[in-house]
Parts: sequence; structure tokens; C-alpha cells
Amino acid sequence: MPDLILLTNGDKKELQQIEGVLVAAGCLVTCAASLRRAVRLLTSVIPELLIASARLRNHADLEGLELASLSRRDHPNLPVIITHGSPDARLESEAIGRGMAFIVNPLENPEFLGCVTASLGERRPHHAKVRQWPRKRVAAVSARVDAAPARLIDVSYEGLRLELEDPGDSPEATFEVTLPTAGVNIKTRRVWRIRPPDVDESWWGMTLVDVDSGLTERWREFVDSIPETTFGVL
Repeated sequence: MPDLILLTNGDKKELQQIEGVLVAAGCLVTCAASLRRAVRLLTSVIPELLIASARLRNHADLEGLELASLSRRDHPNLPVIITHGSPDARLESEAIGRGMAFIVNPLENPEFLGCVTASLGERRPHHAKVRQWPRKRVAAVSARVDAAPARLIDVSYEGLRLELEDPGDSPEATFEVTLPTAGVNIKTRRVWRIRPPDVDESWWGMTLVDVDSGLTERWREFVDSIPETTFGVL
């Protein structure tokens, strides 16, 4: 089976051109032109390689690095290639410092496909499964994080993912998540947060606190009540 590559680039024409190069080389490619789309793809597919343009939008030249760092929270051994249209010592140093490859102008760079091949060859086995519990997507379930309104996106026995209006940096380590319609109230710890630049919401990944408590059993009953539409791991 061909290797699956997640390719991101804010320039849709360039995205299609790079996709064509990779497909011609025998790779299976899934594409994202925005940070939001890339993050959502990473919840449903497990690629063998992430190729991320440093600039996913005209005003943000570090988003590719942010995406790569976020992806490694769930897929710590995922190889990453950061691409950029021109030489940039700062970006290259940042990428290499995070253990990523850096390629300038991939469409005209003869080293690009060699770097792809090398990155795929160096990937470690068993990088795909790093969490224990299957994830279930949730539709139209409102929630509250402390006092802030939120929307539940997906859940597992171990945690959940939420979308909420960005409250800014919070010094709190733990949060109370309430699902009024389900009668669920749990304590959680935020594991990660990402704030797309084009929206007012942020996405939070949460893990349960006090996992041996009776509240956790109520949470698991809620997860079990959701129809079996699973994807990925959480």
C-alpha cells in the first residue's frame, strides 16, 4: 500500500502541484490548505509523513511549525518536512531544532523527493498508536468549561475535545466540564490548545482528572451511549 502523506500549503495552486509530484512518485496524498483543515485531518487519518508549508496563510509564517508540533502530541514519531518558498535561516533553524527537515521551494528543489524518501524510510514502527481508547465523534452537544459555553467535538474514555470562544491565556491547570443535556459534570486537565488565526474559537484537548472516581464511571456511561462512529485514537 502506498505511503500516506499529509500535505499542507496555503497556496492552493502550489498545493495541487506538489500533490501531483508526490502522486507521480507513488505516494498517497491527503491535502489541507488551512490549519483548521489540517488539524481535522489529523483526527481522522494517521499519515506516514507530514509535509507542512511554514506559511499556511499570508500573515502567519510559523503555522506549519505549530501544526507539526501539535501533530507530535498524538503522533510523537511522525516525520515532518517543513517547506518554504525561499531561504529563511530563522525558520530552518527552528525546524531543525525540533527534529524536522527543511526544504526550500520544493517544486524546483531536486532534493525534495529524496528528502521525502529518506523521511519515510526513517519513520519508526508503531508510531500510529499512542493512545489507548477509541474516539467517538459527537454531533451538536453543548458544554460549559467552567463558566464558558463550548461545543463538544469528540470523546473517549480518557478525554474529550472541545471548541469554545477563546478565553485567552488561562493560569488554571484544571477545568470543570459540564454537559447539561447529558447530566455529566467532570474534572479535566487541558493537554493542548490551538487557536486558528481566522476564527474567534479555540480547540482544546482535555484529559480526565480523578480517573478512579464515580464521576468517571458516569462519563464512561455517556461515552458508551454514543453511536459507534469511531475514528483515530484519543
